[in-house]
Amino acid sequence: EERLGHSHALSLASASQLALALQMQGKLKEAEHLYRRALMSLDGVQGSAHRDTVTSRNNLAALLQDRGEQTAAEALYRQSAEACEAAFGISHPSTVACLNNIGSLLKSQERFDEAEVVFRKLEEALRAQLGENHAQTLASLSSLASVLKAQDKYDEAEVCCREVLAGREASLGHSHPDTVAAANALASHLNGAGKYAQAAPLFQRALAEYEASLGPE
Repeated sequence: EERLGHSHALSLASASQLALALQMQGKLKEAEHLYRRALMSLDGVQGSAHRDTVTSRNNLAALLQDRGEQTAAEALYRQSAEACEAAFGISHPSTVACLNNIGSLLKSQERFDEAEVVFRKLEEALRAQLGENHAQTLASLSSLASVLKAQDKYDEAEVCCREVLAGREASLGHSHPDTVAAANALASHLNGAGKYAQAAPLFQRALAEYEASLGPE
């Protein structure tokens, strides 16, 4: 770092990697210091939407979130999402990841109505740009279903679950693990809503597919 300088890309990358290592060891104060130092330089050198900047910002947000500093974490996640959406568009993987971080944080705080807004925005944009059966679209639809269910919007959640299953079947086939997981998720939703007769065949289908791929044991 002395030879390259504190703001050299390699120095900044090394600082971020060291911060992550410290975070994994539970040395949160040291990790936070390094993240903040690297982030300040990355914002100026690489730009707010650069992959390294976004990664450092999101890692810092995750650290703060784990420490219970939800408001600060949310602000960082939103900053990353806004920068990525402005630079790359909403369907870019970096933007999708940032919006998912926001939605997941809101969901963890039981701010389900706000999480619904985020996941619905993401799902609608991905559907328009990537298609209804794209993997990212279906993943966002699953997330939307989960927060709808948390608000007792069972009918809307069921529609989402059925769309996810239909999309998985169309894009991956009936036996793909993601399709089987979607069938099981729909069955679980129906079962929770008291629609046992509709849930049972889906549970049986999922079990049969699991046994076919893994064996009955």
